[in-house]
Amino acid sequence: MVRRVLVLMLIAKVAFAQAPSDDGSAEGLLRNGFVSFNSGDYERSAAIFSDFMESYGSASEAQQYFERVQRMLSFSYLKLKDYDSAQDPVKVYLETFPDGEAVEELSFWQCVLSLKSNDIDTALAQIDAFIQKYPKNDNLPELRLMQLIANIGEQKYDEVLKLYPIAEPTLNGSIRYQAMTLALFAEIQSQLYDEALVRVKVFPVTADDLDQISGFHLLALDLGSRLLEEGRHRDALVSLQRAWSRNRILSRQAVRLEQLEEDLATAEKARVPDELEVLRLKDVIARVNKELSQLESMELYDTALQFRIAECFFQLKRLRESFLVIRGMLNELPDSELLIHGNYRMLLCLTQMERWEEAIESAVNFEERFPDSKLRPNVIYLMGESEMRRKDFQSAAAVFARLVSSYPDFQEVERCHFLHGYCLMMTEAHTDAVEVFDQFLSQRGQSDFKSEVTYWKAMAFHYLKEWEQSREAHGLYLDTYPDGKYRT
Repeated sequence: MVRRVLVLMLIAKVAFAQAPSDDGSAEGLLRNGFVSFNSGDYERSAAIFSDFMESYGSASEAQQYFERVQRMLSFSYLKLKDYDSAQDPVKVYLETFPDGEAVEELSFWQCVLSLKSNDIDTALAQIDAFIQKYPKNDNLPELRLMQLIANIGEQKYDEVLKLYPIAEPTLNGSIRYQAMTLALFAEIQSQLYDEALVRVKVFPVTADDLDQISGFHLLALDLGSRLLEEGRHRDALVSLQRAWSRNRILSRQAVRLEQLEEDLATAEKARVPDELEVLRLKDVIARVNKELSQLESMELYDTALQFRIAECFFQLKRLRESFLVIRGMLNELPDSELLIHGNYRMLLCLTQMERWEEAIESAVNFEERFPDSKLRPNVIYLMGESEMRRKDFQSAAAVFARLVSSYPDFQEVERCHFLHGYCLMMTEAHTDAVEVFDQFLSQRGQSDFKSEVTYWKAMAFHYLKEWEQSREAHGLYLDTYPDGKYRT
């Protein structure tokens, strides 16, 4: 009885912040542990309480202090952010004192510790149990976000999309936006593109407290790319145009990161720091820094974005917009396949806009800059077509002749061979045209252009006033192609 009274007296004196002594007795350890904890010396309090439990954990007379000791031991490690060491004391406390003073708070921390140790299945089970048992806990928003992150890590996208609508009404500010980003990611991975597009449209990209902003923009680019591949050009354009440029993201995040670091400094200097808020801010800062590093290393991010926007414009027949986007990005590109394709797409835009002079200049520049490109025959073909459309048939004939001789395997070589002869006719070089047509018929007897060649060869004889040959050639056309388009 005397011993118990002595212990209680010693505990009562903690409030006077007595200096710890080296007394190794149960009373001394308790006194020193409480003093150390209350003075913020958590490393010492953790050591002392561990020593107490090891030395007196089986003593019946000390059991009345076990709940408090185990609780303060757990919080000592948590204050030290020594999460590995905190796991066992927290587990012991929850198992030994199911009605203890700190059960709710330490149950929450148990979820956090399981996530930090990457024991995801256990963490998810603990989170589910916590939400059911403590539906009004102040930390529930953070825990619901952790739940979503954990399920994303396990690729349980269906579970994320099931949990998000339940969690969403309880979330605010930065946590809400992070959860929206996770839901968007899950929708894209589940190929729920319509739902993802709706979320992209309503995402508050300019919100001041939006932390991990680059994640959203990368997802908008990803969704737009997928929709583009599916031929949904208008929807793809909507998603792609929501994505910001690399510099805009970096500039915005530099400001936001500075604010987050100020918030962290303030939280750490508080008289009674909110450990969870400190942990959250550190985690957010780490994630933002990681995203910024990734984005800074993505030198072709803007190019990938702009190229896809230009492709959408092109497919939607908004040719001028496509041309302007491509022209604006070409000067910033290093020599690469992307640069080659960008130049080729710009040439296509110019031909479809019927800007023949610029198209020819673009084609000439392409050949000079990319002489070994696989697209070179396509470029030569577009050059010849542009020459023909501006009625420079002599130049066009020379281009088509060069293409036929240099690229015999080009997919449009038969058309080019025919157009070579046709353009010669337009320059009134009918004899040369007949020679080209004869060569065509001897080499490409099964071609789809055979009827065209047969007819225009007959016309060449007509213009040469070779009447007998003209009649024979026209007769051959009528006999061979009774339903031919030139029959009348």
